[in-house]
Amino acid sequence: MYCQINLIFLLDFLNKHNLGTTKISLICPDKHPNYSDFRGIGQLTPAELSELILEKVELEKMDLEVAPLAWKTYADGEKQEIKKLLNHSFEKLEKLKPALQAHLHRFPDEETELNSIENLLINITNSGITSRSEIYNEFWKTTAIYGMVDAQIDTCLKELLNKNLIPRVN
Repeated sequence: MYCQINLIFLLDFLNKHNLGTTKISLICPDKHPNYSDFRGIGQLTPAELSELILEKVELEKMDLEVAPLAWKTYADGEKQEIKKLLNHSFEKLEKLKPALQAHLHRFPDEETELNSIENLLINITNSGITSRSEIYNEFWKTTAIYGMVDAQIDTCLKELLNKNLIPRVN
């Protein structure tokens, strides 16, 4: 999700600077044959990175037009507008729609005032897992789309602990 949001920000920035006929290509793998638990291109060796050039796709006019709209909608933070945006075609920005759907799950539920990330962390700790490293791994198994690192998970855990919604974690 974070990568896709950064991408639409950059495409919006480039759009505002009237690059006109500049060709923009995208390489955006979500898996790699050498890694069963692929988390992103930061894991790849230089040789593996150089192979990715074969997967590049050139963005088209429609992609470059929807990106600024997506960025504005995301930045405005209006849940209903984000839902409407999901009706757009994302063509070559195919990972953007799932990222925006995941972002919607970060909004708090009106009844519980908790979002899906917080609920998942509560469920993990309620299952008896209290080791931070085990919590991280369990979280990442089901929510890799968020791209959250351990420090971000720790922030959520601290907030839940302060609200007395989870037991102390190690």
